[in-house]
Amino acid sequence: MGRVGSEPTLAERSIQPAARRVRLVKALLVVAAALSLGAAVIHYYYIEEHSLEWWGYGLFFALLTAAQAFYAFLLLRRAGPWLYWIGIVGTVGVLVVYLVTRTIGVLLGPDSNMVEQVQAPDLIAALLEAMLVAVLGVLLLVPIPGRSGIAASRSREEAPSETSRAREVDTHPVETT
Repeated sequence: MGRVGSEPTLAERSIQPAARRVRLVKALLVVAAALSLGAAVIHYYYIEEHSLEWWGYGLFFALLTAAQAFYAFLLLRRAGPWLYWIGIVGTVGVLVVYLVTRTIGVLLGPDSNMVEQVQAPDLIAALLEAMLVAVLGVLLLVPIPGRSGIAASRSREEAPSETSRAREVDTHPVETT
């Protein structure tokens, strides 16, 4: 920042909110990835149990686990509004399936029309997924220009801005020969 004990310059004040947004987005992306991965871990532990009931149930849980784990990875690598929307739509779809199987009943397979009981692990997974939808919604409201994702936001934080580069050039005396 400017001189010791002085107020930040106008250029420095305009850079600060952008840096705060980058840090906020980075933190929200980590939280979203953790929520998606947490739900994936819970679903992973139920693949075998559901496979024993019917291969289709096991396949559903295996695909859901893989999708949620891969989504967590993508959030940390190539995040952006399009990925947030994919996560919101996909996760809301999973939550709808959960609600239907706990109220109306299972729609496919040998347990068709049987209403599943609510148990602590599936309730925790549903809560993680609901929180994921909320965090993704917040991410849609905090736009960062250019690329996004943790790697991109890290490079933006480390790279000097045009304003700081211009200020550095202006503060060095020009040598004449």
